[in-house]
Amino acid sequence: MEKAKCPLCEADIKVPMKKIGYEFSCPECNERIVVKQINPLVLDFATDEDEEEDIKFEKM
Repeated sequence: MEKAKCPLCEADIKVPMKKIGYEFSCPECNERIVVKQINPLVLDFATDEDEEEDIKFEKM
């Protein structure tokens, strides 16, 4: 398993699966994170699809 830093608390964590889109929780802060890139290994905050759908645009 490779290690990476949590994007929130910066704890060194072991990434259980090196697969783009794989989501898991940081064992230190419980933030949901996702594998965004494999080489180099990059983690980011996981987002709920519902959150993305809630974005509203106003007419100008």
